[in-house]
Amino acid sequence: MRIAGIALLLALLHGCAAEDSAKDAARERRQSLAPLLHMRAGSEKTVREAAQALAKAGIPTELTAVADLEPEEIPEWMGDVEDGWLMFGKAEDRERAEKALAAWWDELEKNAPPPPPEVVPLALGTRREVAAEEVEKIRNELARRRTVDQAVRRDRSRQPEMAKVDADNTAYIKELVKDVGWIDDARFGRGAADAAFLLVQHSGDLPLMLAALPEIEKDVRAGHADGQNFALLYDRTQLMSGGKQRYGSQVSQNEDGELAVRKLEDPDNVDARRKELGMRPLREYLALFGGEVRIER
Repeated sequence: MRIAGIALLLALLHGCAAEDSAKDAARERRQSLAPLLHMRAGSEKTVREAAQALAKAGIPTELTAVADLEPEEIPEWMGDVEDGWLMFGKAEDRERAEKALAAWWDELEKNAPPPPPEVVPLALGTRREVAAEEVEKIRNELARRRTVDQAVRRDRSRQPEMAKVDADNTAYIKELVKDVGWIDDARFGRGAADAAFLLVQHSGDLPLMLAALPEIEKDVRAGHADGQNFALLYDRTQLMSGGKQRYGSQVSQNEDGELAVRKLEDPDNVDARRKELGMRPLREYLALFGGEVRIER
């Protein structure tokens, strides 16, 4: 057993030495090249496609994540930037590389699909006084629908019903807000306002969601609603519109079970934005999911 243990240790040490040697070789190779371009892109895939475009133009490059570089390998003109990718190549190829990348980018834009038409928020009804009997009826109906909404999500055997429940709830809330305006705390109470938010959040109806968003923000700013409601709805509408979320509330899971905070703007300052809405730090929120959760930039 001791001999086997020593053999394993030697194998591990050999592996570490080989890895260090490979890193040293890569560093020496980069030192013989010049840093051509620093690229900040939405994904590593995009950057690698750019490198492939340069290769097709006869410009060999080496692509390296900035985070993997030693401090002395990062050029001064990059300042304090610590993210993105850096392309290394021959110094004399810099001008050709810039032109080739510009041509590649123009081709991408030319072949890009047209942007989706602008989504117009649903027109809400004029806010009006509502009789006490009608308020009570609306509160009870919203509470009932909220209970059903949660039941089909928590009971796996009922999840096939989810689409039908959401469609029915969406039709109801749309007609309701067209009639009485947004379900605010002042007229209907906190419980009804929270239930209305939940139905809208699960609706998948972008015009409805965009109409509700500023109304929920008003209640949050006035201290009459949970800031997380606004964050959840804001982030979801941004992602549905092709943008990036601001508060990191939307987490997805791929086929391999890996979790990721979907496209997030300015990750370094996300906790400051969450604090403004009374939300816990992002890392504490992500701990609720268990395991490692990566962040898409």
